[in-house]
Amino acid sequence: MTFQQILSFPRDYQWPTTVGVLSKKFLLNLLKQNPSERLGSRHFNDLKSDEFFKGAMEDGTIEWTKMYTIDPPPQGESFKAKGERCNRVYGKAL
Repeated sequence: MTFQQILSFPRDYQWPTTVGVLSKKFLLNLLKQNPSERLGSRHFNDLKSDEFFKGAMEDGTIEWTKMYTIDPPPQGESFKAKGERCNRVYGKAL
């Protein structure tokens, strides 16, 4: 069953209702079957400039230059991406 789900992803995947549109788009771009088409495959800045992170960068929630110097928050903190709400493991809650 799991192997078939992998083969048919994302066509037959049932996204949880808590996963917003920007989150889905971001994940789908990371999980492209062709590695050269994946978000960030050409340059890390492509990943950083994705629409998913836009709001957090504008309000200063994400400061890429400090990423290696901060401790991650506890697992399960909530995160908003342009009005969406989902759970995330790392990063500052908005």
